[in-house]
Amino acid sequence: MSRPGILAYALASTSLWLVLPATARAQGATPSSGERVAETQDADIVVIAQKREQALQDVPIAITALSGAALEERRIQTADDLSMYVPNLTLIPQASGNTTYAISMRGITQADSVITADSPVAVYIDGVLAPKLAGGIFDFIDLERVEVLRGPQGTLYGRNTPAGAVNLITRKPSGELHVDATASIGNYDSREFKLGIDLPALELGSLGKLSARLGGRYFRRDGWVKDLGSDRTADSRNRYGGRIALRWEPGPDWTIDYTFDRLHIRETPPANQLDTDFTGLMTAYQTSGRRKKLTFGYNADPAAFADGTKTELDVRIHSLTAEWRVSDNFTLKSITSQRKVYNNEPTDFDGTPLAMADFGKVNRLKTFTHELQGVATLLDDQLSIVAGAFYYKEKGFTHATGVFGLGTVKQDTFFNIDNTAYAAYGQIEWKPAFLDGRVTIAAGLRYTSEKKVLEDVTVLVNDVIPVASLDRASKRFTKLSPSAFLSYELADDINVYFRYAQGWRSGGFNGTSSTSEQLRTPFGDETVNSYELGLKGSFWDRRATIALAGFISDYKDLQTVLTEPSIGGVGFRTTNSNIGKIRISGIELEASVRPFPFLQINGSYAYLHIDVKNFVLCVPVGQPGCEFTNIGNARKQGLTPKHSATLGAEVALFDNSSGRLSARMDLAWRGETIGGGQAIPRRPLRTDLSFIPDYTLVDARIAWSNIPIGSGKIGVAIWAKNLFDADGSQFSLDLSNSLGITTKRYLTPRTFGVDLTYAF
Repeated sequence: MSRPGILAYALASTSLWLVLPATARAQGATPSSGERVAETQDADIVVIAQKREQALQDVPIAITALSGAALEERRIQTADDLSMYVPNLTLIPQASGNTTYAISMRGITQADSVITADSPVAVYIDGVLAPKLAGGIFDFIDLERVEVLRGPQGTLYGRNTPAGAVNLITRKPSGELHVDATASIGNYDSREFKLGIDLPALELGSLGKLSARLGGRYFRRDGWVKDLGSDRTADSRNRYGGRIALRWEPGPDWTIDYTFDRLHIRETPPANQLDTDFTGLMTAYQTSGRRKKLTFGYNADPAAFADGTKTELDVRIHSLTAEWRVSDNFTLKSITSQRKVYNNEPTDFDGTPLAMADFGKVNRLKTFTHELQGVATLLDDQLSIVAGAFYYKEKGFTHATGVFGLGTVKQDTFFNIDNTAYAAYGQIEWKPAFLDGRVTIAAGLRYTSEKKVLEDVTVLVNDVIPVASLDRASKRFTKLSPSAFLSYELADDINVYFRYAQGWRSGGFNGTSSTSEQLRTPFGDETVNSYELGLKGSFWDRRATIALAGFISDYKDLQTVLTEPSIGGVGFRTTNSNIGKIRISGIELEASVRPFPFLQINGSYAYLHIDVKNFVLCVPVGQPGCEFTNIGNARKQGLTPKHSATLGAEVALFDNSSGRLSARMDLAWRGETIGGGQAIPRRPLRTDLSFIPDYTLVDARIAWSNIPIGSGKIGVAIWAKNLFDADGSQFSLDLSNSLGITTKRYLTPRTFGVDLTYAF
């Protein structure tokens, strides 16, 4: 039987198995009103994945949704915390700093933080696009919930993305006085403060009412690595952020939300360790395993870090969302935003005090987006229509510095981008009455036009020697992308669906190329046709839920980033290429069960299979020269473990008038994989120089919450991240063909602390 046939049989068998307990629900006992219903239970979560409120179990898309309570219970505060709980999602801070992330979803990886690179996964904050990996994903501030959508997203979203989307939904002003505050202390001299204040609504007479919410967070932590060269710690945290949210309701049919977000980070870069040295020049600094004392070159090599040796990020976002409920069946929404990002990424790439591979990169990016959406329901809610138009404008500047060859060669690259995108999209969803409303049929279409411009490029060696330049290069990319799905309600709260979606990512230019020809030569756009078969169900009186999805994604011209020597063999450059054909298939399972009122268990499992069918590369065949060869499956996708799984449990020890005492433990296992760098990894996988062994992370938390005190409530929680101090590598680069080295970034050691909360 073919792989699609096996997948269909497995899902159909599971569907039949689930129908039996669901049809017998009427005989079971329902929870009493005094029992606590977990906010993390899938059946109770409402999402807006399709631009209107729906129960998570009814949405025919593979989604992981975490409520505010779930985020708190798991202490999810950053993007890499989130990826621990989402199947087939990897978010790992790169060697260049904790403000940029390598991201991988369903086997598609992006690990280049240059601003000419578009992420295959879009991130939205209240519908506002955060477009780049460089400063694009920031610490979670004042969140109501998080939705992670896997698979191509285009016919309902502003940006067409082939791998998926992450929706961050923040808390809105309530119009009533409310304060929630958290103070935390922990090891490595960790200190954290969070504050949220809802102000009473201001009545404006005939102009309606105005509500406001203020939120903020400050976090400081010493690094866990002692930098012997500067007498400071590496991989520290020093960041603060805040948000002002205003809601004006001029009438019963209008809601206008304005928000201003600010995030500022200034901290020491992470610890990138030299794992292997083939040059013979740095062998004394070669390490194996995680080290807590290292000597870096930030003080010894100031030329590489002209913009400072601290990782810096400053993000400022203004957004305005206006919603007009034209009638009971029709709503219009306008989303406008302006975003400014400054990001400085100093990186001691070789992890030694020698100037063999030291980098500094400064990105400045300004974006403007506007999106107009319309949502309508007709024929007694049998027909739903979503349509929208999207405009995006970005202008950016990069200055990248690299120092190589023990400080003998310096390269400076300067360039600007000026990109524009337009799109129109729509989806029609029909639930015919003649099938008792159990069948839903939908079709969508999206047109995208994007113009990429690279200009004013200068590449200098040792400050004076020009090796490449470009006045201006531009190219327009267009695409018409369809989507469709069919879902069927097998029984109450049990649905199966089939979804087809075409995703697309435009091509562009690589501003970090080091020859004029490469600068002016664009890389191509990529297209994916994705087929997904899924099942979602809740049963046993909604005490258990399951979400199972199997998918096949056929990519054409998949974009990939390669590393190769530059500047006469000294240093390296990244170049963009396209893999002709690649098929990625996989299975994702998420389940939760509440066997007793006091116990909640949840888990997930993900499987990936990647088949590279056509990837032509000029393989070296002596010096000089290369031969164009289809290397096929010799090319492996980085940061894509074949297997991964999670398991978590929460026990409520008591829940009464004196508060609630609970204990939670979460385990996340990630299978072996490779990092990035060379195009042709070694075989077998374990012998590859960028090999990342499997590892398991365990988090734990004990909390006594909702303790009455006066007119409010207090809580205390003791927590630990990486409880058993796993010390494996999580990010690796094989630069042996360009720099003669390989490097690794290791897991953060165990951290622990105490949270004190107060709310009224």
